[in-house]
Amino acid sequence: MVTKQLRIVDFLVTHSNTTTGMLFIANDLIRLSKFGQSKPNLNQTDLNRYIDLFILLQISISQGNLCLSSNIDHLKQILEYENQIGNDIELEPNQVELICNDLAELIGSSSLLEDLQPLFDMQILATVEKNGIVYLYSGRYYRSLELLKNFIFKPVIQSKMIDDLTLSTYFQDVLVNRPILIQNQPANFTVEQKLAMLLGVTESFFVVSGGPGTGKTTLVVNILRLLVRTGVSVSQIRLAAPTGKASARLKESIIESMRSVTDPTDQDNQIDNISSSTLHGLLQINSNRSKPVYSAKQPLHADVVIVDEASMIDITMMSYLLSAIDPSKTKLILIGDKDQLPSVDAGLILSDILFLLKGDSRFGYKAETIERANSIIGKADWQSLPVNQTSQIDRSVFLTKSHRSEMAIRNLSICVQEGFASKLKANVTVTTNIDQVSKLYNQEAAIQILPTESESEINQLIQKWADLTFTDQWHHFLHEISEVEPPLTNRITDESLLLKISLLFEILNSARILTVVRKTKVGVESINQYLAERMAAKLNQYYRFNRPFRGLPILIRRNDHLRQLSNGDTGIIIEFKNHRLVAVFEDGRIFGIDLLPEYEPAYSMTVHKSQGSEYGRVLMVLPKNQDHPLVKRQLLYTGITRAKRLIVMYGSTEVIEKATLSPLTRLTGIT
Repeated sequence: MVTKQLRIVDFLVTHSNTTTGMLFIANDLIRLSKFGQSKPNLNQTDLNRYIDLFILLQISISQGNLCLSSNIDHLKQILEYENQIGNDIELEPNQVELICNDLAELIGSSSLLEDLQPLFDMQILATVEKNGIVYLYSGRYYRSLELLKNFIFKPVIQSKMIDDLTLSTYFQDVLVNRPILIQNQPANFTVEQKLAMLLGVTESFFVVSGGPGTGKTTLVVNILRLLVRTGVSVSQIRLAAPTGKASARLKESIIESMRSVTDPTDQDNQIDNISSSTLHGLLQINSNRSKPVYSAKQPLHADVVIVDEASMIDITMMSYLLSAIDPSKTKLILIGDKDQLPSVDAGLILSDILFLLKGDSRFGYKAETIERANSIIGKADWQSLPVNQTSQIDRSVFLTKSHRSEMAIRNLSICVQEGFASKLKANVTVTTNIDQVSKLYNQEAAIQILPTESESEINQLIQKWADLTFTDQWHHFLHEISEVEPPLTNRITDESLLLKISLLFEILNSARILTVVRKTKVGVESINQYLAERMAAKLNQYYRFNRPFRGLPILIRRNDHLRQLSNGDTGIIIEFKNHRLVAVFEDGRIFGIDLLPEYEPAYSMTVHKSQGSEYGRVLMVLPKNQDHPLVKRQLLYTGITRAKRLIVMYGSTEVIEKATLSPLTRLTGIT
């Protein structure tokens, strides 16, 4: 009796456009490999194994991994995850085991290189062996990783070198003579922050990782103030972030910090003029071009590039960015929080960069680096910095001390960040009573609401949240605006009207509902639909999709370069005296509804979408299933740290503890 070969392709959901595409690519790779021409004895069974291998590589990349490996557990994780999310494949556990054993053996075999030699020659595929494990990459991602490794370790002497004595006078001016004031007192910087300022000025490539409240923005401001003193023109400095929201927030935070500088110089005052953009805008990538304008052939014309929210950058975008920078002429500084969610697309870039620079040890610096910092900056607890002579190069700093006063959120986020599930209960108020939200809404607190069996409970909770957020004051401002004549241009310039718009956004950003998923009753779409219907009913209006009403908050879902609207931008539908509905954005720009790119209500959004934003209060709605593949430590941490004052988690203890103990991992071949 002949046993039928077990294949991934037999378990694909055949009606899916995704699986159709995967099969097409797999068969195309078989054709390009000239399969069987060099080995005529290869049979259909061998052919099927390679088709399965190519499909699994595509599935792996779609999950955010960069490769496959000969480690059976790695392969099982990929197929089991695909089973859990139920997208395009349906396999039993024993089938997963058998398929992964077979493909792990294939990846680690010498026949892989022999049978697919044309694909390796054309750099369509690449393999790397590390600690006895073979990693199989698409050629594109392999080249991107090699570019990354070469860039971060490249020894560079930039043309503008400043001697240590001169640098010391600049630090004295920035930190002592003209300090940033916080609560009317000179900012007290940690020794890590001071070291980061020095490395940010002296290194051609530098990375800072730290959570909310660790002083990343203040650090960036002082690096900028030091750089302009070294002769860098503000016209040659670029600020960027992965999203329009994050880019705008970076610029706003810098301007706000600059207002606190004591007796700023003319150079300091110029910092407000530094331009900020998305990474797409920085590199000039748009839908009309397949590649960025700026690349290795045409590098960016800038002395300094500072990129915020670096954890959100995927491998492709990072490759574009590094290709466009000549490190002998342009300094690159990456700012982010490695414990946040990574990019939706492939890669775990910020974590991998930090691992390459520091290995398993986040802390520790060369003795000569610490000695130089002491010589230039002076007074600080330099002895508290651990020495790590095995570090190849000091180009990264971790900021760990939070300067925020909100202890509840800070302590809870640390528990999640460090995986301390057993300490969660001590740092959160647990209740089944949704009325607790009303009692603690204006306090600094961390609350967990345990779901009950009530089907209507989630609707009651989000309605209560909306009532607490969108109070009479919200409707009062909307009514006042409706009695004003519309502006003659697409930008509001009237100061009184701008103030009302600003107050509306202040209310909107004071609280937000965050979800894990888009579908199901606890997803973005259901929550937004429910609240939009009820908020419209208060105005005696009927809500349906693409029929907005006065006061509807909206979230842009697609970039519109013509109107300079970015995916993730938030607006509010307002009505002027002429009864025409328009969308207004925080910068005062207004657009007719018919001119907007794709949008949706913004009462709630996914945790992924919220990255780069902060809200006074956050209600995070979690799925009931503790094994949900998206509920991971980084997601929980990201959701919690979006809140400044109050975090409310609606979910079971099992779900929250499981997430805390389950960090999101991606197979990149780096760690």
